[in-house]
Amino acid sequence: MTGASAGSAALAARLGLPYSFAHFIHETNHPDVAERYRQEFTPGPLNTSPCLSLCIRVVCADSADDVAALQGLTHWLHDPHATANAIGGILPSWTQLQQYVPPAHSTPPGLPILVGTPTQLVDKIDDVVAAHRPDEVIVTTACPDFGLRARTYELIADMLAEISTLEPARSAPEAEACT
Repeated sequence: MTGASAGSAALAARLGLPYSFAHFIHETNHPDVAERYRQEFTPGPLNTSPCLSLCIRVVCADSADDVAALQGLTHWLHDPHATANAIGGILPSWTQLQQYVPPAHSTPPGLPILVGTPTQLVDKIDDVVAAHRPDEVIVTTACPDFGLRARTYELIADMLAEISTLEPARSAPEAEACT
């Protein structure tokens, strides 16, 4: 079950379901929601112990310029003039995105995104993971083409391998039972 509140955490716990906390909906960390899920968990048909994942939205690239261009995608998607120029309403090409300049008055909706190069992001992600202590981390990102998306996930995978707080919250047999 995916949720972003203490209520959804409590419901998942009561039903014995795995819970995916949608961090990308909040401006701040909410370790209280993760803890409530763990504390109130009742074994159910799918799990005998709590199974918490943490879903974060990330913008990551090799260079600061590429990060800025990817971050511009959030603006692009909320700019009616930009999306009207997209062929068939699809994402812009990498070239279009690098050339796109958001309107000065444009502010995308409050979508919390962890943004930066790997060096800038590793501590940010580590802080979020440490606050929630998930069994797994789910990452979502938006990129205009597959190659760039694959590179973004490679960078993120390398970062996650460095994060000291990303240790299983349970033993291997329990983790395997997490469905």
